[in-house]
Amino acid sequence: MPSPTADPALETFTIPQLAKRWAVSDSHLYRLARRGELPGAFQLGAAVRISKAALLAWEAKLVESAEANAIARTSTPEGG
Repeated sequence: MPSPTADPALETFTIPQLAKRWAVSDSHLYRLARRGELPGAFQLGAAVRISKAALLAWEAKLVESAEANAIARTSTPEGG
């Protein structure tokens, strides 16, 4: 029987792993998770885990949005 973690849909990040990835503090991520502002975050006993699939999808949307904003800024004539 394959390990449940062999399924990419079940892969998770820990808070310290994500903190390192984003170069932010663990406490900041715990705060975001508590407020429901960290996509894919869930409680597993006393531990917080973040769904890798949900987080990667959210990061992709952020990148897409940033790119669209950059294109909009460069195509808008300066000075109004």
